[in-house]
Amino acid sequence: MDAVKAPLAARLLLFVAASALPSPVAAQPREAPSTVEFRNDLPPRYCVERVRISVDGYVWVDGPVATVAPGMHDVTVVVEVRLCDGKLRRRTARFEARSSERVRAAPGRIVLAMAVEASERARRAGRRVEILWR
Repeated sequence: MDAVKAPLAARLLLFVAASALPSPVAAQPREAPSTVEFRNDLPPRYCVERVRISVDGYVWVDGPVATVAPGMHDVTVVVEVRLCDGKLRRRTARFEARSSERVRAAPGRIVLAMAVEASERARRAGRRVEILWR
């Protein structure tokens, strides 16, 4: 009976000692995720009401910042804007600006999507806000 218990106790002691050692997986540094950020560079007459960021069509983040794993991703930014003109209190114009970009996310990289007032040529086409990527 003692012969059976001794190897079991020795195996249990060896298991406890081995589990106290640091894991080689935990010792490796983790890669920092990439970040997609939205910045509002619109004049004061435009009020940004909502920003949504989609990564690869699946993940929707309701806010101006999204973290992205390293690799190639399709990122979409949707911005809901309204005119904040004091003269148009009752009927303010609301519209949506949308832009998609293929982004290479590297560890620690920040991808910036900026909302700017549209150029004259874009305004003639009916767009008021454009989203530029950096």
